[in-house]
Amino acid sequence: MPSVRRQLLTAKVTPLALATALIGALIAGTAVLASAAESTAPLSNRVMTWNIHVGKDGGPAEKAKEIAKYRPQVLGIQEACREDVRKTVEILKSKYKLRYHIAYGTVMNDRANCGFWGGNAFGQAIISAAPITTKGNKLYARGGTEPRGYMWVETTVNGKKTRVFNTHLSEHGQNELRAEQVGTLVEVARQFARSIVLGDFNAQPHSSEMRSMWVYYRDADPNCGSKANAKCKATADAGPPRKKFDYVFLRKNMALPGVTVVNSKYSDHDIVYADLR
Repeated sequence: MPSVRRQLLTAKVTPLALATALIGALIAGTAVLASAAESTAPLSNRVMTWNIHVGKDGGPAEKAKEIAKYRPQVLGIQEACREDVRKTVEILKSKYKLRYHIAYGTVMNDRANCGFWGGNAFGQAIISAAPITTKGNKLYARGGTEPRGYMWVETTVNGKKTRVFNTHLSEHGQNELRAEQVGTLVEVARQFARSIVLGDFNAQPHSSEMRSMWVYYRDADPNCGSKANAKCKATADAGPPRKKFDYVFLRKNMALPGVTVVNSKYSDHDIVYADLR
């Protein structure tokens, strides 16, 4: 009986069999590459909000590292310097292979905190993995101790066209102004059946200034609402005790996914994200 080795050496390999084997190997290799690409791509259903406390704890490299851990489809950023956001997005692309589009929501030129170069300015920003087709920015009529505003983009989240708003309301203690700002924001945002409102509201869910928000929206954290609930997750070092200031608001026709709150050493606010269903 011929040995197995001899059988293999003398076996006839037809062109069809060889072609089939090569195609199979190519498909397998492509699948491995696709899997690797997916592992570093933004998560198409993930929305995130983060007050990055710019200039206080860590720069663009540290912020990019944190964002890359969670790979949001859309991220609303507060306390953002324009140049820092641009650098952060560059690092996300060059180091982490994450590509984002940027929209800025400038509320003031802030050379003291943001630097004197690059047309720098301070406010909000939204970065989106999908193209931004519409964007805008608006100052509130009254900002309080410093200008405040809201911004918006239209992009794709979880495969659907979505209007995403991002805001940072007046500082804690300015309840009357925040109530006015919430009213302005809700009046605009509620016109869009599929809309998400991200931001640092500087107010707890059961605060009186948040009432109009709850008429049309729910927070992605099902334990946070117009009534105090000990299970509502705190997000900011505004204490003690820590407080819930950061929100992922969804229209009431959207499913509540729950939220993940992650402490970061690079800000006095936690990273908050939700995976839409």
